[in-house]
Amino acid sequence: MDWTPTISELSGPRYQRIVEAMEADIAAGRLVRGQQLPTQRALAKALGIDLTTVTRAYTEARRRGIMEARVGQGSFVSETSARRAVDLPHPVAIDLSMNVPPHPLEAQLDERIIAGMEAIRAQSGLTAHLNYQPPGGSAHEREVAARWIRARVPHAHADRLVIFPGTQTILFNLLAHLARPGDVVLTEALTFPGIKAAAARLGVRLVGVAMDDGGILPDALAKACRAHRPKAVYLIPTLHNPTTATLSAERRNAIAKIISDADTILIEDDAYGLLDRSASPIANLIPERTYLATTLSKCIAPALRVAYLVTPDNAAQRDMRAGLQATVQMPAPLMVALVTHWIENGIADRIITAIRNEAVGRQ
Repeated sequence: MDWTPTISELSGPRYQRIVEAMEADIAAGRLVRGQQLPTQRALAKALGIDLTTVTRAYTEARRRGIMEARVGQGSFVSETSARRAVDLPHPVAIDLSMNVPPHPLEAQLDERIIAGMEAIRAQSGLTAHLNYQPPGGSAHEREVAARWIRARVPHAHADRLVIFPGTQTILFNLLAHLARPGDVVLTEALTFPGIKAAAARLGVRLVGVAMDDGGILPDALAKACRAHRPKAVYLIPTLHNPTTATLSAERRNAIAKIISDADTILIEDDAYGLLDRSASPIANLIPERTYLATTLSKCIAPALRVAYLVTPDNAAQRDMRAGLQATVQMPAPLMVALVTHWIENGIADRIITAIRNEAVGRQ
């Protein structure tokens, strides 16, 4: 409660200067979420200003969503950086069918987006990213991404990586590439709605495989492979959507052997792998048979629309780049440039750590 803002160097009305100082101190880590703030009377005395000015400042801080008042306890730095619906350009509709990562104050997304765009403007200019770009990302962007992903997937290299505008586009293109109408793709008995939507559009038949609390059952998968001779197997081994199950190392080994013995392909959806890096992807066991999709939608923000696909070999990478060009041409260059800047400067890892910590705190 000993926070005293420095407002003498700021311009504008005093109440706005207090709010701007609060935002700056939150961004700099001098104020942390949940930290109690001085009473209005105490802050007014410390700054030598009238009480009504501080009252107005605290009201504005609550309106912006950076401060919250608790009845009988006092004022605190907000637990989230999310703004109230009244501050947003469009009404917010809560959709419980979508899994969206939290955005704690420590992630500093607003500030980091602004700073990142400014860095890109200073380096190459924003207009350089407003034209057509190579489908699947430039060589530099793919190399930066591959180097980052190699911490978890050692075989990730630029010539086996494609940058997509989100995992949904990856899934659609993979099903179109691997299967034909009427072909079978195996999934967990409960599976991600996105793969169901893509399969329905393409006429691919999904067959669910039995699960328990630990995820898909290897014996059931082996039986389904023998019965259906699938073109591919689609799995979410880490923090499965929607059950949240994470496959054990033992099951991952068993599943890798089953897929190899069945001479089929694994589509590994690693949407949550960056939030739980303790689990090694199945792709590491059978890289020659796996398309590994990892995305920033669940660990940073869905609207970035940046996802990475690690392919089994160079030929598959070329095929997937061609498929991407035929469907959506390319990922949004400005978003890819921003994410690449974040990865190169360690900012992406810091954001993910903040979101992981928030998830742990909520759990």
